[in-house]
Amino acid sequence: LLAVEYTPALSGELDAQLEMLLAELAANDSLVVTVSQSAAGTAVIQNIVPDSPTLGLLPGRSVGLRQLGDCLSGQTACDALTGKTLSGSLQQTLPDVALIIVLTGERVNLVDWLEQVALTSDIPHVAGVTQSLAPVAKPYLDTAQLEGMVSGLPETAVYQQQILGQTSDAALVRQLSAQTLAQLLAAILLVTGGLIFGINHLLKRGGES
Repeated sequence: LLAVEYTPALSGELDAQLEMLLAELAANDSLVVTVSQSAAGTAVIQNIVPDSPTLGLLPGRSVGLRQLGDCLSGQTACDALTGKTLSGSLQQTLPDVALIIVLTGERVNLVDWLEQVALTSDIPHVAGVTQSLAPVAKPYLDTAQLEGMVSGLPETAVYQQQILGQTSDAALVRQLSAQTLAQLLAAILLVTGGLIFGINHLLKRGGES
């Protein structure tokens, strides 16, 4: 089960993870069922995996996720979710879900999935998150509530090279280079600003004396 919980605004960082994971799942002949709690997430699904079986939009935030968790754990029948009847093929597929992958850049989405679904089922969860969300996600990884995590473009590139044994694609390399350059420029600006402030402060003290 692949939960796409990010907007197109984060596509530059998370699309690479999504495409990498989809390629790995396809190589393992794994059936992927998609879902999202937002219309923006369903738009990403339609753009990248339009032909996959999908639960579509799952409304109700924690309520909808709790219903899904009960369904996956076998506590309730998987014939409907949040009032929407599921197709026969989805009803047959959901009990066989063996892994849940959550892709997100928002803390609330990650926490909702782990607290409302992971706690009510024995299905392992892994996450693909933005680099900025990694410090929030790491405690869940340390306590094994998350079985695995990839964060940001650098780890995506490392995962491709060291785990999958693949060469990072050109688009990912360009994105990673652009991100590294932006971080370097930000660091230079901070250092330059500090130097200018320090020099001005010294000159002011010298003028007063």
